[in-house]
Amino acid sequence: MLALPVINFTIDPTEVFDTGLLPHRFQVNDRFRKFEYLLNRCGDCRGFLLGSSRMGYTDPALFDGLLTSGRCYNMNISSANAWDYLEVARYLQRKGIETELLVVQLDITEEFGDRGRYQHHPDFSGDSRFRFFFENLFSIPYRSLLGKLWSNVVGRDSSEFVWETGQRRRADAERMLNEDPDAYVQAESDFRVAADSRRVDSGLFRDAVDQTIGVVRKLRHLADQSRIRIIVLVTPHNQHYLDRFRRVDVLYFLSRLAEVTSFWNFASYSSVTTDDRNYYETSHHRPSIAAMVAARVGGKASGSIPDDFGRWVTRDNAGAVLEELESQFAARIQAGLRSE
Repeated sequence: MLALPVINFTIDPTEVFDTGLLPHRFQVNDRFRKFEYLLNRCGDCRGFLLGSSRMGYTDPALFDGLLTSGRCYNMNISSANAWDYLEVARYLQRKGIETELLVVQLDITEEFGDRGRYQHHPDFSGDSRFRFFFENLFSIPYRSLLGKLWSNVVGRDSSEFVWETGQRRRADAERMLNEDPDAYVQAESDFRVAADSRRVDSGLFRDAVDQTIGVVRKLRHLADQSRIRIIVLVTPHNQHYLDRFRRVDVLYFLSRLAEVTSFWNFASYSSVTTDDRNYYETSHHRPSIAAMVAARVGGKASGSIPDDFGRWVTRDNAGAVLEELESQFAARIQAGLRSE
Protein backbone atom coordinates (compact mmCIF):
# COMPACT_ATOMS: atom_id res chain seq x y z
CA MET A 1 0.00 0.00 0.00
CA LEU A 2 2.89 2.36 0.73
CA ALA A 3 4.74 1.35 -2.41
CA LEU A 4 1.75 1.90 -4.75
CA PRO A 5 1.55 5.73 -4.52
CA VAL A 6 5.33 5.97 -4.78
CA ILE A 7 5.27 3.85 -7.95
CA ASN A 8 2.37 5.81 -9.47
CA PHE A 9 3.95 9.16 -8.66
CA THR A 10 7.40 8.17 -9.91
CA ILE A 11 6.36 6.41 -13.12
CA ASP A 12 3.34 8.69 -13.63
CA PRO A 13 1.65 6.23 -16.03
CA THR A 14 -1.11 8.62 -17.17
CA GLU A 15 0.93 11.81 -16.63
CA VAL A 16 -1.45 13.55 -14.28
CA PHE A 17 1.38 14.37 -11.84
CA ASP A 18 3.68 15.79 -14.54
CA THR A 19 6.83 14.50 -12.82
CA GLY A 20 8.70 14.01 -16.08
CA LEU A 21 11.04 11.44 -14.57
CA LEU A 22 10.33 9.02 -17.43
CA PRO A 23 10.29 11.11 -20.63
CA HIS A 24 8.52 8.75 -23.05
CA ARG A 25 4.73 8.48 -23.00
CA PHE A 26 2.42 5.52 -23.38
CA GLN A 27 -1.18 6.37 -22.44
CA VAL A 28 -1.77 9.99 -21.51
CA ASN A 29 -4.85 11.00 -19.53
CA ASP A 30 -6.16 13.54 -22.01
CA ARG A 31 -9.39 13.74 -19.98
CA PHE A 32 -7.26 15.64 -17.48
CA ARG A 33 -4.57 17.31 -19.59
CA LYS A 34 -6.94 18.77 -22.20
CA PHE A 35 -8.98 20.55 -19.54
CA GLU A 36 -5.85 21.83 -17.80
CA TYR A 37 -4.81 23.42 -21.08
CA LEU A 38 -8.30 24.74 -21.74
CA LEU A 39 -8.49 26.41 -18.34
CA ASN A 40 -5.01 27.94 -18.34
CA ARG A 41 -3.76 28.48 -21.88
CA CYS A 42 -6.65 28.46 -24.36
CA GLY A 43 -7.99 31.97 -23.89
CA ASP A 44 -8.32 32.64 -27.63
CA CYS A 45 -10.08 29.35 -28.42
CA ARG A 46 -13.47 29.98 -30.06
CA GLY A 47 -14.03 26.72 -31.93
CA PHE A 48 -13.82 23.18 -30.60
CA LEU A 49 -13.50 19.83 -32.33
CA LEU A 50 -15.36 17.18 -30.34
CA GLY A 51 -14.69 13.51 -30.98
CA SER A 52 -12.96 10.35 -29.87
CA SER A 53 -9.32 9.58 -30.65
CA ARG A 54 -10.43 9.18 -34.28
CA MET A 55 -10.82 12.96 -34.39
CA GLY A 56 -7.39 13.26 -32.81
CA TYR A 57 -5.30 13.46 -35.98
CA THR A 58 -7.19 16.49 -37.31
CA ASP A 59 -5.34 19.80 -37.34
CA PRO A 60 -7.83 22.24 -35.75
CA ALA A 61 -6.33 25.14 -37.73
CA LEU A 62 -8.08 23.67 -40.79
CA PHE A 63 -11.34 25.01 -39.33
CA ASP A 64 -10.05 28.43 -38.24
CA GLY A 65 -11.44 29.99 -41.40
CA LEU A 66 -14.96 29.30 -40.15
CA LEU A 67 -14.42 31.64 -37.17
CA THR A 68 -14.69 35.40 -37.02
CA SER A 69 -11.92 35.55 -34.39
CA GLY A 70 -9.64 33.33 -32.34
CA ARG A 71 -8.73 29.75 -33.16
CA CYS A 72 -10.03 26.21 -32.98
CA TYR A 73 -8.86 23.61 -30.49
CA ASN A 74 -9.05 19.84 -30.87
CA MET A 75 -10.86 18.55 -27.77
CA ASN A 76 -10.78 14.90 -28.89
CA ILE A 77 -10.76 12.54 -25.91
CA SER A 78 -9.69 8.90 -25.77
CA SER A 79 -12.65 6.47 -25.91
CA ALA A 80 -15.09 9.39 -25.92
CA ASN A 81 -18.63 9.04 -27.24
CA ALA A 82 -21.67 11.27 -27.69
CA TRP A 83 -22.20 11.48 -23.92
CA ASP A 84 -18.79 13.15 -23.58
CA TYR A 85 -19.45 15.61 -26.41
CA LEU A 86 -22.63 16.89 -24.78
CA GLU A 87 -20.97 17.17 -21.38
CA VAL A 88 -18.01 19.09 -22.85
CA ALA A 89 -20.39 21.49 -24.62
CA ARG A 90 -22.26 22.02 -21.36
CA TYR A 91 -18.95 22.57 -19.57
CA LEU A 92 -17.91 25.27 -22.05
CA GLN A 93 -21.22 27.00 -21.46
CA ARG A 94 -20.93 26.61 -17.69
CA LYS A 95 -17.45 28.16 -17.66
CA GLY A 96 -18.57 31.06 -19.84
CA ILE A 97 -16.08 30.17 -22.58
CA GLU A 98 -17.08 32.13 -25.67
CA THR A 99 -17.76 29.58 -28.41
CA GLU A 100 -18.51 30.20 -32.08
CA LEU A 101 -18.17 26.71 -33.53
CA LEU A 102 -18.56 23.06 -32.53
CA VAL A 103 -17.41 20.38 -34.97
CA VAL A 104 -18.86 17.10 -33.71
CA GLN A 105 -17.50 13.87 -35.18
CA LEU A 106 -19.68 10.83 -34.48
CA ASP A 107 -18.35 7.30 -34.65
CA ILE A 108 -20.44 4.32 -35.63
CA THR A 109 -20.18 2.52 -32.30
CA GLU A 110 -22.06 0.62 -29.65
CA GLU A 111 -20.39 2.65 -26.90
CA PHE A 112 -22.35 5.25 -24.97
CA GLY A 113 -22.19 6.82 -21.53
CA ASP A 114 -19.58 7.90 -19.00
CA ARG A 115 -16.49 5.72 -19.43
CA GLY A 116 -13.94 8.03 -17.79
CA ARG A 117 -14.48 7.34 -14.08
CA TYR A 118 -11.52 8.67 -12.06
CA GLN A 119 -9.81 10.06 -15.21
CA HIS A 120 -12.04 13.15 -15.51
CA HIS A 121 -10.55 16.52 -14.61
CA PRO A 122 -12.04 17.54 -11.25
CA ASP A 123 -13.25 20.87 -12.60
CA PHE A 124 -15.16 18.96 -15.27
CA SER A 125 -16.54 16.22 -13.01
CA GLY A 126 -17.21 18.43 -9.99
CA ASP A 127 -15.11 16.20 -7.71
CA SER A 128 -12.38 17.63 -5.49
CA ARG A 129 -8.78 17.79 -6.71
CA PHE A 130 -7.77 15.87 -3.59
CA ARG A 131 -10.03 12.96 -4.52
CA PHE A 132 -8.82 13.01 -8.13
CA PHE A 133 -5.14 12.80 -7.22
CA PHE A 134 -5.77 10.37 -4.37
CA GLU A 135 -7.56 7.95 -6.70
CA ASN A 136 -4.79 8.25 -9.27
CA LEU A 137 -2.14 7.61 -6.60
CA PHE A 138 -3.84 4.46 -5.33
CA SER A 139 -5.17 3.05 -8.62
CA ILE A 140 -3.51 0.09 -10.33
CA PRO A 141 -3.38 1.00 -14.05
CA TYR A 142 -1.21 -2.02 -14.84
CA ARG A 143 -1.50 -1.65 -18.62
CA SER A 144 -0.39 2.00 -18.47
CA LEU A 145 2.36 1.21 -15.96
CA LEU A 146 3.84 -1.59 -18.05
CA GLY A 147 3.30 0.39 -21.25
CA LYS A 148 5.15 3.44 -20.01
CA LEU A 149 8.03 1.35 -18.70
CA TRP A 150 8.30 -0.37 -22.08
CA SER A 151 8.11 2.97 -23.96
CA ASN A 152 11.07 4.20 -21.95
CA VAL A 153 13.01 0.95 -22.41
CA VAL A 154 12.71 1.21 -26.21
CA GLY A 155 13.07 5.00 -26.09
CA ARG A 156 10.01 6.13 -28.02
CA ASP A 157 6.45 7.35 -27.46
CA SER A 158 3.55 5.12 -28.50
CA SER A 159 1.60 8.32 -29.27
CA GLU A 160 2.50 11.98 -29.37
CA PHE A 161 0.26 14.75 -28.08
CA VAL A 162 0.56 18.42 -29.00
CA TRP A 163 -1.27 20.18 -26.19
CA GLU A 164 -1.12 23.57 -27.94
CA THR A 165 -3.49 22.26 -30.62
CA GLY A 166 -4.93 19.18 -28.93
CA GLN A 167 -3.74 17.08 -31.87
CA ARG A 168 -2.28 13.57 -31.81
CA ARG A 169 0.66 12.41 -33.90
CA ARG A 170 2.30 9.13 -34.89
CA ALA A 171 5.61 10.20 -36.36
CA ASP A 172 7.05 6.69 -36.74
CA ALA A 173 3.93 5.33 -38.44
CA GLU A 174 3.79 8.33 -40.78
CA ARG A 175 7.43 7.84 -41.72
CA MET A 176 6.87 4.15 -42.52
CA LEU A 177 3.71 4.89 -44.50
CA ASN A 178 5.51 7.53 -46.54
CA GLU A 179 8.50 5.26 -47.20
CA ASP A 180 6.61 2.09 -48.14
CA PRO A 181 2.83 2.19 -47.58
CA ASP A 182 2.21 -1.30 -48.96
CA ALA A 183 4.77 -2.83 -46.61
CA TYR A 184 3.20 -1.00 -43.67
CA VAL A 185 -0.27 -2.33 -44.50
CA GLN A 186 1.10 -5.85 -44.91
CA ALA A 187 2.83 -5.66 -41.52
CA GLU A 188 -0.23 -4.26 -39.67
CA SER A 189 -2.14 -7.39 -38.62
CA ASP A 190 -5.24 -5.40 -37.60
CA PHE A 191 -6.18 -5.10 -41.27
CA ARG A 192 -6.49 -8.88 -41.49
CA VAL A 193 -8.58 -9.63 -38.39
CA ALA A 194 -11.89 -11.22 -39.38
CA ALA A 195 -14.61 -8.59 -39.08
CA ASP A 196 -17.16 -11.20 -38.04
CA SER A 197 -15.16 -11.91 -34.89
CA ARG A 198 -15.76 -8.32 -33.81
CA ARG A 199 -19.39 -8.08 -34.83
CA VAL A 200 -21.54 -6.18 -32.36
CA ASP A 201 -24.85 -7.38 -30.95
CA SER A 202 -27.59 -5.60 -32.89
CA GLY A 203 -29.73 -4.88 -29.83
CA LEU A 204 -26.80 -3.34 -27.94
CA PHE A 205 -25.85 -1.28 -30.96
CA ARG A 206 -29.33 0.11 -31.59
CA ASP A 207 -29.78 0.97 -27.93
CA ALA A 208 -26.57 3.04 -28.09
CA VAL A 209 -27.75 4.66 -31.33
CA ASP A 210 -31.04 5.73 -29.77
CA GLN A 211 -29.20 7.31 -26.85
CA THR A 212 -26.73 8.98 -29.19
CA ILE A 213 -29.54 10.49 -31.26
CA GLY A 214 -31.06 11.92 -28.08
CA VAL A 215 -27.72 13.55 -27.25
CA VAL A 216 -27.35 15.04 -30.74
CA ARG A 217 -30.80 16.56 -30.38
CA LYS A 218 -29.73 18.17 -27.09
CA LEU A 219 -26.48 19.39 -28.64
CA ARG A 220 -28.36 21.08 -31.46
CA HIS A 221 -30.73 22.70 -28.97
CA LEU A 222 -27.81 23.97 -26.87
CA ALA A 223 -26.06 25.34 -29.96
CA ASP A 224 -29.19 27.03 -31.28
CA GLN A 225 -29.92 28.66 -27.93
CA SER A 226 -26.35 29.96 -27.64
CA ARG A 227 -26.07 30.91 -31.33
CA ILE A 228 -23.19 28.50 -31.86
CA ARG A 229 -22.60 27.03 -35.30
CA ILE A 230 -22.54 23.24 -35.11
CA ILE A 231 -21.22 20.91 -37.80
CA VAL A 232 -21.95 17.20 -37.45
CA LEU A 233 -19.98 14.62 -39.41
CA VAL A 234 -19.68 10.84 -39.33
CA THR A 235 -16.15 9.42 -39.17
CA PRO A 236 -14.51 8.15 -42.39
CA HIS A 237 -14.23 4.64 -40.98
CA ASN A 238 -11.90 2.15 -42.60
CA GLN A 239 -13.55 -0.56 -44.72
CA HIS A 240 -12.72 -3.30 -42.20
CA TYR A 241 -14.17 -1.27 -39.35
CA LEU A 242 -17.44 -0.84 -41.27
CA ASP A 243 -17.50 -4.59 -41.94
CA ARG A 244 -17.91 -5.14 -38.18
CA PHE A 245 -21.46 -3.81 -38.27
CA ARG A 246 -24.55 -5.29 -39.88
CA ARG A 247 -25.60 -3.21 -42.84
CA VAL A 248 -29.12 -2.76 -41.44
CA ASP A 249 -27.59 -1.34 -38.26
CA VAL A 250 -25.39 1.16 -40.11
CA LEU A 251 -28.39 2.28 -42.15
CA TYR A 252 -30.42 2.55 -38.94
CA PHE A 253 -27.80 4.83 -37.38
CA LEU A 254 -27.64 7.15 -40.39
CA SER A 255 -31.40 7.30 -40.88
CA ARG A 256 -31.98 8.12 -37.22
CA LEU A 257 -29.30 10.81 -37.31
CA ALA A 258 -30.96 12.43 -40.33
CA GLU A 259 -34.12 12.80 -38.26
CA VAL A 260 -32.46 15.28 -35.87
CA THR A 261 -29.77 17.05 -37.88
CA SER A 262 -28.19 17.50 -41.28
CA PHE A 263 -24.67 16.07 -41.38
CA TRP A 264 -21.69 15.06 -43.48
CA ASN A 265 -21.39 11.31 -43.93
CA PHE A 266 -17.92 9.91 -44.61
CA ALA A 267 -18.76 6.40 -43.39
CA SER A 268 -19.12 4.58 -46.70
CA TYR A 269 -17.11 2.31 -48.97
CA SER A 270 -15.42 5.11 -50.88
CA SER A 271 -12.12 5.15 -52.75
CA VAL A 272 -10.60 6.67 -49.59
CA THR A 273 -11.98 4.31 -46.94
CA THR A 274 -11.23 1.17 -48.98
CA ASP A 275 -7.54 2.08 -49.25
CA ASP A 276 -5.83 0.79 -46.10
CA ARG A 277 -2.82 2.99 -46.80
CA ASN A 278 -4.91 5.90 -45.55
CA TYR A 279 -5.06 4.39 -42.04
CA TYR A 280 -2.73 3.55 -39.16
CA GLU A 281 -4.95 0.54 -38.39
CA THR A 282 -8.67 -0.11 -38.79
CA SER A 283 -9.67 2.50 -36.18
CA HIS A 284 -7.64 5.63 -37.00
CA HIS A 285 -7.19 7.52 -40.25
CA ARG A 286 -4.16 9.62 -41.09
CA PRO A 287 -3.97 13.45 -40.90
CA SER A 288 -4.10 13.67 -44.70
CA ILE A 289 -7.58 12.13 -44.63
CA ALA A 290 -8.64 14.49 -41.84
CA ALA A 291 -7.50 17.37 -44.05
CA MET A 292 -9.71 16.08 -46.86
CA VAL A 293 -12.65 15.93 -44.46
CA ALA A 294 -12.03 19.52 -43.35
CA ALA A 295 -11.77 20.71 -46.95
CA ARG A 296 -15.05 19.01 -47.90
CA VAL A 297 -16.85 20.37 -44.83
CA GLY A 298 -15.42 23.86 -45.29
CA GLY A 299 -16.38 24.02 -48.97
CA LYS A 300 -12.76 24.08 -50.13
CA ALA A 301 -12.60 20.66 -51.76
CA SER A 302 -10.35 20.59 -54.81
CA GLY A 303 -10.05 18.07 -57.63
CA SER A 304 -7.62 16.04 -55.52
CA ILE A 305 -10.47 14.91 -53.24
CA PRO A 306 -12.42 11.98 -54.72
CA ASP A 307 -16.03 12.73 -55.58
CA ASP A 308 -17.24 9.68 -53.67
CA PHE A 309 -15.72 10.88 -50.38
CA GLY A 310 -18.32 12.62 -48.23
CA ARG A 311 -22.05 13.16 -48.72
CA TRP A 312 -24.15 16.00 -47.29
CA VAL A 313 -27.20 14.34 -45.76
CA THR A 314 -30.48 16.05 -44.91
CA ARG A 315 -33.90 14.78 -43.98
CA ASP A 316 -34.95 15.32 -47.62
CA ASN A 317 -32.14 13.43 -49.37
CA ALA A 318 -31.43 10.79 -46.69
CA GLY A 319 -33.36 8.14 -48.60
CA ALA A 320 -31.25 8.55 -51.73
CA VAL A 321 -27.98 8.58 -49.79
CA LEU A 322 -28.91 5.44 -47.87
CA GLU A 323 -29.96 3.73 -51.09
CA GLU A 324 -26.52 4.47 -52.53
CA LEU A 325 -24.88 3.05 -49.41
CA GLU A 326 -27.12 -0.02 -49.59
CA SER A 327 -25.82 -0.71 -53.09
CA GLN A 328 -22.25 -0.43 -51.81
CA PHE A 329 -23.00 -3.06 -49.16
CA ALA A 330 -24.55 -5.35 -51.76
CA ALA A 331 -21.57 -5.01 -54.09
CA ARG A 332 -19.14 -5.75 -51.27
CA ILE A 333 -21.10 -8.83 -50.21
CA GLN A 334 -21.27 -10.07 -53.79
CA ALA A 335 -17.50 -9.62 -54.11
CA GLY A 336 -17.00 -11.74 -50.98
CA LEU A 337 -15.44 -8.87 -49.06
CA ARG A 338 -17.96 -8.98 -46.23
CA SER A 339 -20.68 -11.28 -44.95
CA GLU A 340 -24.38 -10.46 -44.53
